[in-house]
Amino acid sequence: MRRFPVLALALVLPVLGCNVDGGGSDPFQQLTHEQALAKARSEKKVVMIDFYSDTCPPCKQLDVETFTDRRVRTFLQERTVALRLRIEDNQQLARMYRIAFLPCLVFVSGEGEEVGRMLGFEPPEEFLAKARKIVN
Repeated sequence: MRRFPVLALALVLPVLGCNVDGGGSDPFQQLTHEQALAKARSEKKVVMIDFYSDTCPPCKQLDVETFTDRRVRTFLQERTVALRLRIEDNQQLARMYRIAFLPCLVFVSGEGEEVGRMLGFEPPEEFLAKARKIVN
């Protein structure tokens, strides 16, 4: 009897457009900056670096609303080598990319040259529109 509510939610949420699993596997890779650049070069992609802080409300909103969207996850997996870097642990890279505002999404070529950036929270549709212009 206790399984019924869980089963009902599993059946109803997809119909309502809710994504129970967050849209597939995590697009963010556990790589160093240099490894990400090398991978981007070999796969002919760009690196998207998400500079964030645990104390940043817009960073958390980006995680909850944008990076859980299936379309965003698919885009990141297919078109980028995506990294999440906590700014407190990556001060040298933050200085190198002149990060002054969080969240900051920096898009770089495989050679490490910046090709675009996004500042602040972006809902999924706006994120995709801007990211497509940067990555195209």
